[in-house]
Amino acid sequence: MKDNVISAGVELVAVGETSILNAQRRVVGCQSCSASVSHPFSSVLTEVIGAGCAITEYVLCAPARCPNCDQPILENTLVRCEGDGDDAASADLDFGRCWDGQ
Repeated sequence: MKDNVISAGVELVAVGETSILNAQRRVVGCQSCSASVSHPFSSVLTEVIGAGCAITEYVLCAPARCPNCDQPILENTLVRCEGDGDDAASADLDFGRCWDGQ
């Protein structure tokens, strides 16, 4: 059994400064400054580090920082990444007028 695997198939990964900085470079905004956040920072970490388990919990050695507003970014902070597009604008459905008096 691997040392970093804890009960029920959950993998616990300690994230160092280099990995945090690599993940942080992909972020363009966070839940503090952007209405179009789309996923938690942990999913960015998974892309950068590559998880070996379906369920992975990350422990950061230090918070990442939002490049837009400089707020701390933790594992569960919602972020927007470069290339995500403006998902918030496209996610708002335009129903037009619901009742047109007819």
